[in-house]
Amino acid sequence: MKFIIKNIFVLALSLISLNTYAQATGQIRANYIKAFVPSCTENQKTLPENKGIPIKTINSYCKCMAQTSANGLTNQQLEMLDNMNNQDLQQSAFLQSVIKKSAEYCQVNFSKF
Repeated sequence: MKFIIKNIFVLALSLISLNTYAQATGQIRANYIKAFVPSCTENQKTLPENKGIPIKTINSYCKCMAQTSANGLTNQQLEMLDNMNNQDLQQSAFLQSVIKKSAEYCQVNFSKF
């Protein structure tokens, strides 16, 4: 009986996570990534700690950031963010959380991109 209850619990969690973890898709995702990578690259090049790091490495990191952060956002969230001004974007706790999680992942895994 415990086995059945445990399996039902796991199945329920899986279904819930599928519905709540939607990823950005289609053209809005492509546009986000297309805009994110050059902006990220320019920002990363200006950081003193990145002095001497090859542009190819910075670009790979930024591709990782774009892909990973797009995985954490829905199309609706991207549309909402697209309508915000730069100051509001910088102050968005939600966006900062997504970027922070993406940065943590990419600092370890960006070489895959």
